[in-house]
Amino acid sequence: MIEVHCLNNPEHIFYSYSSANRKYCSLKCELEHKKKKHSSIAYIREKFWSKVDVGDDDECWPHKAKKHDKYGYRVTGYARKDGSWKPVLAHRLAYMLTYGKISKDICVLHKCDNPPCCNPNHLFLGTNYDNVMDKVKKKRQQKGENVWSAVLIETDVLVARRLHELGYNNEFICRLLNTSNESIRNAVNGHTWKHI
Repeated sequence: MIEVHCLNNPEHIFYSYSSANRKYCSLKCELEHKKKKHSSIAYIREKFWSKVDVGDDDECWPHKAKKHDKYGYRVTGYARKDGSWKPVLAHRLAYMLTYGKISKDICVLHKCDNPPCCNPNHLFLGTNYDNVMDKVKKKRQQKGENVWSAVLIETDVLVARRLHELGYNNEFICRLLNTSNESIRNAVNGHTWKHI
């Protein structure tokens, strides 16, 4: 028999017929060691970047995960020290592994507008407001009928505006188009449907 030191705790000594067979003195030590290993920054960094198509500095580096949210952002994760799994968006983890921790209320935005991209040179920090303004500035904001809360369609808005120009009151237009006074008032006054 061979005297073997436990990988998790070298002070623990056990005996084995071959040093290749067992590396841990107990199942408890094996699980503890795997938790430590999987939650180490080096391990997380190695596993994460192995799933990214790393290219030139100016190219997008897409994360190869199949799992993504409804907007196309790749979802990955890492093991916490307690062994539990922490899901995180891939581009956010790329930023954290490159530059360090970031606050929960801070967003990681893309310069390239490519959701799977994890190139740290394409990522920057901002607030939720910055994220919305970036979307509006780049003309990726949903408009008209594509807005989930839209009550009217484009032809209704055009009809409502024309009737308003002809002198019909909002109450009449509401009954005609079977919608609320607020929806018609906002559309006619240009508070909503500004793009047409």
